Order: sequence, then structure tokens, then C-alpha cells
Amino acid sequence: MQPVAAGAHFEAALMQVAGVYYSS
Repeated sequence: MQPVAAGAHFEAALMQVAGVYYSS
């Protein structure tokens, strides 16, 4: 896996978690 792909996946997961935390 390329570092860029891993970073993008991590960013997407972080935004998803942040969205759930922000909405609650």
C-alpha cells in the first residue's frame, strides 16, 4: 500500500468519526 493511499484512507476514517462525534 502506498503512503498516500493510506493517508487518504486514514483521513476519510477520521472525518467519518469526527462527523459522528460532532452530530451526537
